[in-house]
Amino acid sequence: MDIYKIYKVWLPMQTQCAYCMHCVFIVRLTSDQRRRVAPPVGRFAGKLKWVTVADIGKYYKQEAICSPVLLELYPKECEHGGGDKFYPNETQITKLLIEVPDKLSFDGLGNYESTLEASGLKVYQCTIYREFLHMCYPNFLMSPSCFCKSLLEMGVPREDTIFIFRAADMTNRKFLSFKDYICILATMEPSTNHGGISGEVRCRYIFRFFDRDRDGHINYKELKDFVIYMRKNKGLAVDPTSVEKEQKSYSLALNVTPNKSINMIDFLKMAGELRIRGLSQVLRFPRSLKVYYQNSMDKADSKGKADETKLLSMEVPPKSKVASAYAKCADFQIAAHTIRIRKSGTMINLEAMWNIRDVCSDTTLQQANINADSRRLSCEINSQDSVCNDLIRSLRHLVNVNKMKSGNRGNKRDTYTWGPIDKNMFAQKLIEVCKRARELLKKEARLLDLHSPIYILGDFHGNYGDLQYFEKMFWPLCPGFCPCGLLFLGDYVDRGLYGLEVITYLFCYKVLYPNKINLIRGNHEIRDIQRVFTFHGECLFKFGEKVGEQVWENINTVFDTMPLAGIIDGKIFCCHGGIPPPWLCPIATAINNIPNPLPQPDIQSSLAWELMWNDPIKDCHITPEVDVELKANDGFAMNVRRGTAHVFNCDGLERFLNINGFSHVVRAHEMVIAGYNVLHKGKLLTVFSTSKYNNQNNEAACILVDNGKMRMMRLEPSV
Repeated sequence: MDIYKIYKVWLPMQTQCAYCMHCVFIVRLTSDQRRRVAPPVGRFAGKLKWVTVADIGKYYKQEAICSPVLLELYPKECEHGGGDKFYPNETQITKLLIEVPDKLSFDGLGNYESTLEASGLKVYQCTIYREFLHMCYPNFLMSPSCFCKSLLEMGVPREDTIFIFRAADMTNRKFLSFKDYICILATMEPSTNHGGISGEVRCRYIFRFFDRDRDGHINYKELKDFVIYMRKNKGLAVDPTSVEKEQKSYSLALNVTPNKSINMIDFLKMAGELRIRGLSQVLRFPRSLKVYYQNSMDKADSKGKADETKLLSMEVPPKSKVASAYAKCADFQIAAHTIRIRKSGTMINLEAMWNIRDVCSDTTLQQANINADSRRLSCEINSQDSVCNDLIRSLRHLVNVNKMKSGNRGNKRDTYTWGPIDKNMFAQKLIEVCKRARELLKKEARLLDLHSPIYILGDFHGNYGDLQYFEKMFWPLCPGFCPCGLLFLGDYVDRGLYGLEVITYLFCYKVLYPNKINLIRGNHEIRDIQRVFTFHGECLFKFGEKVGEQVWENINTVFDTMPLAGIIDGKIFCCHGGIPPPWLCPIATAINNIPNPLPQPDIQSSLAWELMWNDPIKDCHITPEVDVELKANDGFAMNVRRGTAHVFNCDGLERFLNINGFSHVVRAHEMVIAGYNVLHKGKLLTVFSTSKYNNQNNEAACILVDNGKMRMMRLEPSV
């Protein structure tokens, strides 16, 4: 066994060991010895195999070589010159020792250094370098697979990653140095200016990105790829007719024909003359990397300070290792009030804990004046005289006098009665609750971060009877005393007779328990849709024209602020309609950029519109024409059935899941006979929570997410 090379690599932001060493050995085995070598175990089990020298050349052409050492050992097979020319200029080579120095110099990069300055990433270069080394280890050059994986985590579409790698690989060594890596990051940083020197550098990378055969020219076929990319970037359809028409337009502007191509010099000239529009949005990350790297720096700083403290004082650590391992949230507190409950399951009254005889010790009573604000909130939540609880009590009375039943059939609208309840007072209280709910929802993210255990419920469409049944089964006292959270996926109103009651119930409990009740907006939480269907008319009928219009408008101002989607435990993506296309939402966190409030989603946000309206398409419904459109648009096609938005197939779903690291999507939006449906390799679940929808015999269901399982729960059908 001989030592072939020793690599000494500087590790930034390290206090104890500033270098890491990587040794490469050459071991010569006979055929008999090779056969007796035990197969690898652990993390490498099944991943390593013997290859021939000819195989190395094949893998090199496929850009599947993970270690640059092979390029040195077999330069001819890898079509590479080998030797010292393989290494970046900053490396120091002394016989067997290859040393990466402890400095990050960008001298000689010229325009590329200016681009790095313009991006604002230079201040994070040590953090970026540290992560670069962690990704590449045990190598100090980045392979194509490693680079593509890092771009996927940054939200770049999978199909673009390998072409971005080739654009970044200026030396064509099939590996990237750190300088290659940070330069392409600076180029793709959204805040990098597209004018001046940085604009020229960006255009050079853009040219290399579309030069798919790497011959130094963009030909007519590559121009088509350029057109498709630009249309996707603008959110336009990429059907063959539209693409061909725009390709002809670019062909005339750039003088590119089936027999004539354009080189980089001419491309840069035309870009400078603004003959190629839209390049400023090409090769951009969906969000700035500065926030990500700043967080990484903060974590590294805090860890460094903690290590320093530990070294200075070993006798009495601030917290034991066991305690810190279990500390995952803020300290708990004892609730200030107790609640008395009848054996029938109804709540009787609320009483301050310290007023109950022989319950609290003297030391506990001394804490009675602490957290006065928290106690006032507790009193308001549980007091039966609060506005929200008063409305909920009125709802229970309306259920009895109007005999609200399961399903949308119910009584005819003209038989509705308020009984002894003052409808104008009810309206005033509801408007007050709407204002408070609106302020709560304005503060929430457009993409909710949720945790299990949690119930997921789909469309209710004014079916207050079924909502009552779910309450009776899963949160009989109130949502605040349910061990699970509640996520509602929208379409609370329209079609059913009791949309007002459903909304009043949800808004009241949202105000009382904002962290328990989570409300997603559906496509029926839109004013124009409600005018076409029933909810607008329902408000006018129940309150009268003047008051009804006020109530309806106030309810819709709450709808305008509702979140559009949620993620449970970082794995389950939930929305009303379906996943958005990648040209509108390259990564799920882009949803947080949707405006708030959103009174006109069709005009203000195409992304929000898609989340509320999209549908999955079954294989049996895919015609040859639709199949062509799906393949041309990353698994998306026009939603002909609804006349708006898109449908998506299994390929589109898997792409969305893989990019974001999700395992499943849960949505509502469509009536399903059993109350739920599972599609696309078991990765897509539809849940519908109203039974007897439009006089059909469908069931109502919900989903319980707990302990790594999604369990469908169905209501027993009623007559």
